[in-house]
Amino acid sequence: MEQPSISLSREKLSNFEEAIQKEWIITNGLGGYASSTVLGVNTRKYHGLLVAAFHPPRDRLVCLAKLDEEISVGKDVYPLGANEFQNEIFPKGYLFLKEFSLSPFPTYTYTAQGVEIQKTVFMLHEKNVVITLYDVSNKNGVDVKIRGFPLIACRHYHSVTDRWKMPWEFVQKREDRGVEIGFGVPQSVLIMTVTSGKYFATGKWIEGVYFREEALRGESFLDDYYQPGCFEIDVKANASEKFAIMVIADESEDYARRVLAKMPVTMYDVEALYERALERREKLLTKFYEKH
Repeated sequence: MEQPSISLSREKLSNFEEAIQKEWIITNGLGGYASSTVLGVNTRKYHGLLVAAFHPPRDRLVCLAKLDEEISVGKDVYPLGANEFQNEIFPKGYLFLKEFSLSPFPTYTYTAQGVEIQKTVFMLHEKNVVITLYDVSNKNGVDVKIRGFPLIACRHYHSVTDRWKMPWEFVQKREDRGVEIGFGVPQSVLIMTVTSGKYFATGKWIEGVYFREEALRGESFLDDYYQPGCFEIDVKANASEKFAIMVIADESEDYARRVLAKMPVTMYDVEALYERALERREKLLTKFYEKH
């Protein structure tokens, strides 16, 4: 059965105040989810790319707030991410957004300087795992670099982080193509890995991220994110490249590593996981229509 599809064109997305109110959410069957706006700007403290429920369906933690990307062509850099602060939005990556679709998983399509990136987010059923698929087309006569910057929150989803009032305790372990980050409070571990490319550990804070919807509700509306490093993938001149960034969260390092051991290594296997996730949705939809 064909699944419902929603698509927003560049024209629709260019109306910022209207587009910023449109949100999406996908779930993992455990009480965990991924959610944001169609512009990729988080407007609620409840938004996050991996919000995990360690004791389903309770104890939800915003583990990974988002993944912000940039395209590097020669000396020029085009940021695709977007975060709102009290006095500005920086960077304004939504200006490069060509299309957003939900069919059934959220897909952002960006274009900048002859490079097109399709970014699709999906979750594994009954696992605190989020996978972001990237399909890059480089129409330049030179190689380009794609960088992905994970922004980490690791907090209860009703709370916000002030790095100066609540100092984090965490340990980072560099992996082959990623990183493992263990937190003391709340006790949790986050493992991030990429199917190709490299991971560079840098480490910096993004302070004072503003949640406009929380401000309207009179809730805590400022949050601090930690950016542990970046994934970097080379795309050859006049070529295409596919890769995926996979993120796992759990209370237990051992369990998170067992999940990682079962995760696909190649992009071919990741796409097979995606197809199975689609098939599961189709079966659920068919059962619903048969019953109703």
